[in-house]
Amino acid sequence: MRALGNILWHFPFLGFINAAITYLIGLLFTVTVVGAPLGLGLMELGKFYLGPFGRAMVRDSDLDPSAEIGLWKAYSWIIIILWFPFGLLLAVAMVVQAFLLCCTIIGIPLAIVVAKATGTVFNPVGKRCVSVAVAQELQHRAALRELDGFAGRPPRSEPTLGQSAATSGSGTILNVRSEDRPGLVGHGPQLSKGLKIGLAVGVPLVLTVVFLGPKLFSSPTTATMPAATLQPQLQKPAPVVPAAAIPPVKQVPASHSGIPEILDTATLSVNGQRLPLAGLRPVNLPEAEAAARNYVSQAGGVTCDLAPVGGWRCVSLAKGLDIAEVFALSGFAKAAANAPDFIRNAEGMARQNGMGVWRAS
Repeated sequence: MRALGNILWHFPFLGFINAAITYLIGLLFTVTVVGAPLGLGLMELGKFYLGPFGRAMVRDSDLDPSAEIGLWKAYSWIIIILWFPFGLLLAVAMVVQAFLLCCTIIGIPLAIVVAKATGTVFNPVGKRCVSVAVAQELQHRAALRELDGFAGRPPRSEPTLGQSAATSGSGTILNVRSEDRPGLVGHGPQLSKGLKIGLAVGVPLVLTVVFLGPKLFSSPTTATMPAATLQPQLQKPAPVVPAAAIPPVKQVPASHSGIPEILDTATLSVNGQRLPLAGLRPVNLPEAEAAARNYVSQAGGVTCDLAPVGGWRCVSLAKGLDIAEVFALSGFAKAAANAPDFIRNAEGMARQNGMGVWRAS
C-alpha cells in the first residue's frame, strides 16, 4: 500500500516536482551558511517528498538528545524565531489546502502528504527524514518513558538486539551496554554536512561574484577621446565647395510680361517662354487659330501669372480681359479637365451661340 501511495503521489500528482523544488530551496539556504539550520530541514523535507508514504519527519533531539551542540542550538532558536511568521502563514495555507483536497475525494492521498509535511513547514529547523519504522520505534520509546513517569520508575534503558532482560525491584528492565548501542546521528554530523555543502557551493559562487561581478553588472562604458585630440577635430573647418562647382538651379519666374505670340489656341509665348493657358486645351481648326492671332495682336501686351490649377493666367493690358476666358467664349479653344468654373461657363456660352469650333459641330 505504501508503494502504491508513493506511485500515486508522483503520478499523476507530480510529487517529484515538489521534492526537487523543496530540496533546491533548502540547498540555497544552506549555501548562504546563515540560513543553514533552515536549509538543512528543507532538504530533509525534500527527501520526505520522494517517498512520503514510507517516510516520516522527526526531530533530531528525538534521535540523540546528547548530540546537540550548544552554539548551534542557540543559533537554531534564532532562526526559528525569525521563521515563525512565515512558517505560520505557510502552515495555515497547507491546512486549508489539505481540507480542500479531502473534499475532492480523489485528492485524499495528496492531502495526507500535505498534512504530514505541515509541521515541518511550520518549523523545519532540526528536522530529519527517517523511515516509518524508525518513527514508530521513537514513538514506542517515548510511550515507555511516559509510562515509567506515571509509575514513578526511573527511565528504562533503550533495548538493543541480543540483550537479555534483568530483573530489578521496580520490574523487569533491559540491561544495555552503552558500547553496544547503535550510534545515532545528531546535530554534529548534520552541521558538518551542511558546512561542507555550503563551502563547496558557496566559495566558488562568492569568488565568481567578486571577480566577475564588476564585469557582469557594470553598465557598458563608451570609449572616450582625449580632449587634446578632440579639440583640433572640432576646430577643423569644413571644406568649402567652390561656387563654380555647384550647378545653378534653373528658376522659373512666377510672372511674365510682354507682347504674346500664338503657339496654338491654348498656348502663348512671351519673351521666348512657353506659357500654357490655364484650363484650356487647343483645337485643330485653322479659322480658330487665325482669329486667336488677330485678337492677340489687338490686345497689345499681356501679364501672365501662375494659376492655382496649373498653367498660366494671362490678362490683356489694353482690354483687361483674361485671354483664356476670351478664347473659350469665342470658341478658339476648349475647356480642359482641370478648368475653373468661369472657363467652363464661357465654353458653355460659346457652344450655345455656335462660336468658333462649335459652329462647325
